[in-house]
Amino acid sequence: GMEPAVGADADGNSIRVVVRCRPLNGKELASGAGAASPLDCSADCVRITGSGTSGGKSFAYDRVFGAEASQEEVYQDVGVRMVENAMNSYNGCIFAYGQTGAGKSHSVVGDVRGEAGRGILPRSLTRLFELLSERSKGEVGFQASALASYLEIYNERLFDLLASGPVADGRAELQVRSHPTLGAFVAGLTESPILDFADALELLDFGAKRRAVGATQMNAQSSRSHGIFTVQVRMSASKDGAVVDSLAKLHFVDLAGSERQKKSGSEGMRLKEGIGINQSLSTLGRVISDLTKPGGTKAPPFRDSKLTLLLKDALMGNSRTALLACVSPASSNLEETVGTLEFASRCKLVKTSARRNEHSKVDLIAKLTKEKAEMESLLQQEKLRSDELFRKLDEELGKESEQLEAAAGAAGERRRLEEQVRRLQSNLATASAEDRSARRSTSKEAAARLTIGDRVLLSEKCTAGRGALPATVRFIGEAEFSGGMWVGVSLDEPVGKNDGSVNGKRYFDCTEMHGLFVRPEGVLAAPSVNTALGEFQRRLEEVKEKERRLQQERQHEQELRARLERERQTQLEREQDLMSQIDGLKGMQESFAFDQAQMDLKREQQHRQREVELSKLGMHFMDIDPEDMASAPKLVNMHPDPALKGCLIYCLPLGKTRMGSDSERCRVTLSGLNIGAEVCTLDNVGNRRLTLSPLAGGIPRVNGRIVTQERCELEDGDRLAIGRAYIFQVQIPLRSGSRGRDHSETDDFEQAMEEIAEKTEVDPIFQNGIEKAMKLVKSDFHPEAAAQLLSLARKASEACIMANGVLQEMPSRWRGGVARYELSIMFDAHGLPEVCVVARRADGAGALPGDALGFAAPQEISPRSP
Repeated sequence: GMEPAVGADADGNSIRVVVRCRPLNGKELASGAGAASPLDCSADCVRITGSGTSGGKSFAYDRVFGAEASQEEVYQDVGVRMVENAMNSYNGCIFAYGQTGAGKSHSVVGDVRGEAGRGILPRSLTRLFELLSERSKGEVGFQASALASYLEIYNERLFDLLASGPVADGRAELQVRSHPTLGAFVAGLTESPILDFADALELLDFGAKRRAVGATQMNAQSSRSHGIFTVQVRMSASKDGAVVDSLAKLHFVDLAGSERQKKSGSEGMRLKEGIGINQSLSTLGRVISDLTKPGGTKAPPFRDSKLTLLLKDALMGNSRTALLACVSPASSNLEETVGTLEFASRCKLVKTSARRNEHSKVDLIAKLTKEKAEMESLLQQEKLRSDELFRKLDEELGKESEQLEAAAGAAGERRRLEEQVRRLQSNLATASAEDRSARRSTSKEAAARLTIGDRVLLSEKCTAGRGALPATVRFIGEAEFSGGMWVGVSLDEPVGKNDGSVNGKRYFDCTEMHGLFVRPEGVLAAPSVNTALGEFQRRLEEVKEKERRLQQERQHEQELRARLERERQTQLEREQDLMSQIDGLKGMQESFAFDQAQMDLKREQQHRQREVELSKLGMHFMDIDPEDMASAPKLVNMHPDPALKGCLIYCLPLGKTRMGSDSERCRVTLSGLNIGAEVCTLDNVGNRRLTLSPLAGGIPRVNGRIVTQERCELEDGDRLAIGRAYIFQVQIPLRSGSRGRDHSETDDFEQAMEEIAEKTEVDPIFQNGIEKAMKLVKSDFHPEAAAQLLSLARKASEACIMANGVLQEMPSRWRGGVARYELSIMFDAHGLPEVCVVARRADGAGALPGDALGFAAPQEISPRSP
C-alpha cells in the first residue's frame, strides 16, 4: 500500500494554517509607517505589540514565517506536503488570503524567471513532475498524465483564462456543477494536458495575459478578482495483478484582496464592484464560521458564492487543505492584519475528510456515459414539455387575436349606437319643441298626454342649461309642495334634486339625486322617437357590458400568457442547465477516455490556438530574430495588481510598429476607451532608438503628457499611456544596459496615474479660446482667478476626451443626436465665467437644449479694485 504523505497531520483532517509576514516596502520605509512594526513573529505565534485596542493579542498557528523567510522555506512547509499528498491520491488546496499587497501572489507564483523568486506553485509542480517521472521509470506498469485549468472569479462570475477566441468574446460566464464521484467541476472549462512545468508555465503566462487584458478593458483595479489554477493528476498502477486508477486535484487559489472598501478608497461603481467581489470573501468567512460552530446543525452557505461552491471539498470535504495568510508588518495596515489573523485562527478549527481517490477508469467512464445518457433523456423530456408550452402559447395568442377583433367590433358598435342615441335625442328635442310652440298646451293637456313609465326628454329650461336630458316618468298629478300639475321623473344621470320625496312626503322611488319635479309643459314627449331612443339605449348598455366582459377575458388571457411565458423561460433555463451538465459530463467522459496519443494531439492543438491568440494581440515574436529578442525594445504593461503587472510584453521589431484597435492594420492590437483604429506608430531604429508618431485614432501620452508633435523620441523607462486603458513601461535594453537603469524605479502604476493627472493639459483645439478667456479674467479679476479657470479647463478637457471616446463606442441610435462634446466658457455678467462641457448636435445647429454641463462651480472672487 501507499505510505502516508510526508509531514501529514496525524488525523489528516485539519486545515493547516501558515502565516507569512512580508518585509516592509519602499513606500512604508520612506513614510516611517514601519519604523516600529506592531507584529512580533515567532516560529508558530504572532503577537500584537503596543497599547492599541489590539495590543497584547496573540495568535497561534501551525507555522509562522517572518520577513526574512525565503520562498524555498515556505514551499518546504506548505508545498511539499501538497505534492506528497497528491502522489498518494489525495486532493490538495492552498488558499492565499490577505489584503492587497500583502504578498499573496508573490508567495503562490512569485518570479518564475529566477530560481530564488519562484513561489509555491512553480516549485510544487516542478517537484510533482520529478516524482511522476521517477515513479514511471522505477515502477512497472505505472502511467500518469496531468491536465491544468486556470479560471478567474470576477464579481461573482467565472471566466476561463485558457479559452481561445478574443478576450472580449471569450469571457463567457461559466457555471459550477457537482458530481458525486469527482466533486465540483466547471462545465465547459478548458483543461490543457501538460507534460512538465514548462507546459504549466506557458498556461500560467497565457492566463495571466488574458487576465491582464480583460482587467484592463474592464478598467479593473488591484486584486479585484480571484485566480484559481488547478492541476489534475491521473495515475494508473498495478496492484495485486489488477490495475488501480487514481487521481488527485491540486488547487492553487490566489484570493482577491481582503481590505476594507474605505481603506481602498473605493466609491461609486468601484465600490459596487468591491461589494460584489467581497461577497465571495464574506461568504467564505460565513462558511468558515458555520463550520467551526460546535454542534452546529445549520448547513454552511456554500451556494451563496461561486468561490465557496467550487471549493466546497477543500473546505469541508475530500481534500487536505492549507491556508497561507499573508500580512503586512506596517502599522498603517494593522486593522487589516488583525482581521487576516483572526480569519486564519478560525480556519484552524475547520476539519476536512480527505480520502484516497482510487477508482476504476473503465467503471468511471461507464458511469459518466450512463449519467450523460440519463441527462440526454431528461433533456428530451424537457424539450417535449417546451413544445407543449409553445403550443399553448400559440393557442393563447390566437385567442388573444380573436378577442382583440371582438373588442374592436364591440367598440365600433358602441360608437355607432352612441351616435344614433345623440341623433335621436336631438331629433326628439327638436320635434317636442316644435310641437309645444305650435299647440301651446295647458299643463293639464300636457299632463294628459303622459303616462307613468314613459321615456321622455326634459327641456333645457328645466335642466338649467344642461340640454335635453333623458328621463322616465314616475309621477303625474298635483303635489302638496306647490299648486298645479307636476310631473316627477327619474333622470338617467345624477343631476336631479331629490330621491322622489319633497318635504318628507314620498311621491315615487328613485336613486338619490336622480329625482326631479317639473311642470308638464317642460316635458318633451315624442312617442315614436322615444321608443326608438329607449331601444338604442338598451342596446348601448348591452354593448358596454359586452366590452367590459371582453376586457376582463382579455386581462385573464394576458395573465395566463404572462404565466406561460414565465414557465417557458424557466423551461429554457432548465434546458440550458441540462445541456451545460451534459457538456460537462461529455468533456469529462472524453477526457478520461483519451489515450496518451490523443492527449498529446490535444496539447499541440491548444498550444497552436494560444499562439494564434497572442499573435492577434501583437504578443508574438515570429518576425523577430531569436538572437535579437533580448536586445529588442519592449512595451511592458503596468498594473496595480502585482500578479498582472508585466504580463503583457510587446517586443518591437526593427522598423515601424503600428498600435491601435484595427487588427488588420496594427501589429499591436489594443481595445478600450479612447483607442481608435490607429493610435500611433513606433519606429525602432537599430534596437537603440525608438520614436513615437501619433495618428488620428487616439491619444498617446508619454510620461503623463499628450504627444502633439509629429515625432517624440522615447527613452528607456518612459511611461507610455494609450487611451484610457493601457499604461506601458518602455524598455530599450541596449540603452538601459549602458546606464544600468533599474526599471523597478519607473514601474509604479499609481505614480504613473498621478503623473497623468498632474500633467493634464487643455486640448489644443480649445487652447486659443481658453487663453483669451484667461486674459479677460486676469484683467477683470485677480491672477489666481485665471489660474483657477485654467485648472478647471484642464479637467473639463479630459472630460471631453473621455466623453467623446464613450460616444464613439455607442450605437448612433443611443446618442440622442449628439455628435461630440466640447469645452465651452460661459460668461456671467455678475461673476466669474463658468467652465462647461457642451453636447453638440450632429446637424451642427449648436448645443442641445439643456445639455451644457457646468464642470465645476468656481469660488466667488471679487473683481480687481480700480
